[in-house]
Amino acid sequence: MGAGRGVRIILALLASLGLASCSGSDSVNVAGGGIGGTGYISSGTITAFGSIVVNGVEFDTGNALVIIGGRPAGIGNQAALDNLDLGQVVVVEGTVNDTISSGTASRVMYTPNVRGPVAEIIHFDPTIKKIMVLGQTIIIDDSTVLRNTTAGDLAVNNQVEVSGMVDAAGLIRATYVKKEADSFAPLTEVEVKGMVQDMDSTSWTFRLNDLVVYYGGADMGRLPGGLPAAGQLVHVRGIFGSGGLLEATDVDLADESIIASANRLEVEGFITEFFSTADFKMRSMKVKAHGNTQFMGGLVDEVETGARIRVRGTMVNGTLVAQQIFFCEQVQLESRISSKDSANRALWLSGLEKITVTVTSLTKIGGVAKDVEDVQVGNHLRIRGRVQADDSVVATKMQVIPLPSEPDLVVLQGPVGEVSEPKLVILGVTVDTTTIPDNYFEGTSGVDKRTDFFQKVQPDDLVRARGRIGTTGQVTWEGIALVIRRGP
Repeated sequence: MGAGRGVRIILALLASLGLASCSGSDSVNVAGGGIGGTGYISSGTITAFGSIVVNGVEFDTGNALVIIGGRPAGIGNQAALDNLDLGQVVVVEGTVNDTISSGTASRVMYTPNVRGPVAEIIHFDPTIKKIMVLGQTIIIDDSTVLRNTTAGDLAVNNQVEVSGMVDAAGLIRATYVKKEADSFAPLTEVEVKGMVQDMDSTSWTFRLNDLVVYYGGADMGRLPGGLPAAGQLVHVRGIFGSGGLLEATDVDLADESIIASANRLEVEGFITEFFSTADFKMRSMKVKAHGNTQFMGGLVDEVETGARIRVRGTMVNGTLVAQQIFFCEQVQLESRISSKDSANRALWLSGLEKITVTVTSLTKIGGVAKDVEDVQVGNHLRIRGRVQADDSVVATKMQVIPLPSEPDLVVLQGPVGEVSEPKLVILGVTVDTTTIPDNYFEGTSGVDKRTDFFQKVQPDDLVRARGRIGTTGQVTWEGIALVIRRGP
């Protein structure tokens, strides 16, 4: 192996160190003690209980006040179990330890994005559905946690509760949907969360996306100044009338409003506006990366509109200054297409044929292709996505490289299934490391030897392997990195 190629391999592996899925724990080192200590706010999905895990941090809820829709629901672990569920997006206020792996919650706040009747259902493809609830457009996909229903069983006029994150198009990407009733009863209290638009103080109305809210009879005592204002993120309760108007009984700031006053925080969401890495937004929150920001599991040029990320940092004059930016989709693949199933929008990559890659209507396609129909066998692809239970991958982003500088390059990043030195299995693909030189093994803190690497790596750890595909279709692996530890 030439010295130049060896340097490129090491640099490429180092660039990927520290990847953290937004649904997993993060075994990463934070220089200078990081942003741990007292006074910490975390906003993201609940991924596990015990007490609760949000953004990879296990928060003790033994003495936490649980607040649902702005109303106290109880204190302690049982209140959390009784009122919270996997997939819900919550705001946790409390403290964390120096490694930001565990903490203590003083308050856990959950407010659904919307509760009300399903007005419309549109089927995009077998795994993607769009529903309309109280003027809000909601996307349900294979990653959405569903309660009391399935995606196929949802019906118009079902009463549902939805939690999720708003993307760059203003759509709610549902992480949680619960069917509360088969049909919506008149005069049932509904609720919706959103940004105030089109304020009209004469008619006492404003708009939340396609929903018109009449606030003339609402309790607004907790709003600054006692009135709603354009651009505020609010939570509205009320009665939904037959004319499509929501008559508000209560208008308050949404739970997320406390983020603006935080010192240290961690926030999961979509980049909704992007001007530069020093100037972008996650919904209404301004974010700034800088020269010392660590990009975990991706490169700086992947920070773009539509990317789902998680940011750790500090608030400075109303801007979240990022110490670390995590890319949520943990799988990365790169190779040329070996075969394709257009009818099922599926494809397979050379050297990685055991992984079925599915392209959905939500996949962001770039490069020289605009749709999956434009992608041809032999094209070189770079894919970011999420893993399914059967080790298949749903592509969230796919880029076609017309003239790749390294046409024989193969990259495989994903969770480890099995480990048996000198081999390990990633997404069903066996990586034989016997061809990798001893000094091309990487641990989470730098260069490891082969023995050190295999002493550390465990099932479910995230690992990135890089190699070359030969004329026989076999991959010669040249470097491997333990990207993130999942275990202790």
